[in-house]
Amino acid sequence: MKTTERLTPDRSSIEKVTKLMWEYLSAHALRRTSITTMLALGVPDRQIKHMSGNIGNSKSFEKYVLFTESTQRKEISFFKNQIFE
Repeated sequence: MKTTERLTPDRSSIEKVTKLMWEYLSAHALRRTSITTMLALGVPDRQIKHMSGNIGNSKSFEKYVLFTESTQRKEISFFKNQIFE
């Protein structure tokens, strides 16, 4: 749970609001997370595009791809090892 403060609708005072973490998630955030996770797990782009409805449109697909720094380091390390082994 997370507690935040916000102005009341009449703007006369501040109230505390407590929400569960899942209440902060949007469909867009879940879509981006699932696409990024599938890519990190090695699911081919073509399959992910088909499942997400982004067939043939790279620009709309790429906006959902969000790699963490650790994922980038793992990929760089993998390719570095492939080249120099």
